[in-house]
Amino acid sequence: MTLQQLTYFCVVARLLNFRKASEELLISQSTISISISNLETELGVPLFKREKRSISLTKYGRLYYEQITPLLDSLTTINIKMKRLASETEGDINIAYNPPWSYGFVPRLAREFLRRKENEKIIFNFKQLNSPQVIAGLKEGLFDVGFCTTEKEVPDLSLFPLFCQEMAVIVPADHPLAERESICLREIEPYPYILYEDDSGLRRLVEHLLKSVDVVPRVAYEAPDEEAIFSLVSAGFGVAFVAVTDALKKLSVRTLRVEDFDAHCTLYMAYNANRYLPPAAVRFVNYIKLCSKQGLIAGFKR
Repeated sequence: MTLQQLTYFCVVARLLNFRKASEELLISQSTISISISNLETELGVPLFKREKRSISLTKYGRLYYEQITPLLDSLTTINIKMKRLASETEGDINIAYNPPWSYGFVPRLAREFLRRKENEKIIFNFKQLNSPQVIAGLKEGLFDVGFCTTEKEVPDLSLFPLFCQEMAVIVPADHPLAERESICLREIEPYPYILYEDDSGLRRLVEHLLKSVDVVPRVAYEAPDEEAIFSLVSAGFGVAFVAVTDALKKLSVRTLRVEDFDAHCTLYMAYNANRYLPPAAVRFVNYIKLCSKQGLIAGFKR
């Protein structure tokens, strides 16, 4: 049996009239009659009782109609959803980004995109993860677009640099170094140090930068992201070398510029170059690239 046969059957069963079914389906009565006869032959039961001037459903026909109708309705709903997802102006975009940027940048970027009339029906689905999880999710096709940090190229992913984020040493407000404006990284060695957890996107970068100036910190605690590190530093548990984000403004910590080198990390927009990217996601990616080209990205950081 075919979807076409089932559709013809349901229309005739609903109208109980071949002529009206023919008019609704825009095909000949004979085509409908042959299709239903073939369906009855395949099922091995009569679906309609045919009389000279009317037709009616047999008990088999009623049962079949009751079972088939919701299936066709579900299929119609699914098809509508698939068409919407494939639409350039009505689809969903699954985005993953790591917590440091959740304080404003990514949501503001998405909101500005939606302000454009042609994009207002697009739906964003947001997920906050650390950078390695964002990268893994993009590779597996769980997300369309990701925002993350990484210190090297990632196979299969296209990485588009958005901006460089300053990195600095942070200390508690009452720390002996709190009155300083800048610091050499070696000066943090005597103090308890709070490090990014192993699966954090910045762990490797921080370790590399510390090693480059022969600094071996006294690691006392590990934390998953900037927010957790900031909280520990604010509470006096130690010092840290981190990416500077908006969350720092809310806590009692001092930010010290690093004198050893220009310390920064890069935020990338990433997407899987080897997987299908929905039209709405392509539209969003192109929008971000255009904003970058026009020098507008910095405005979303504030």
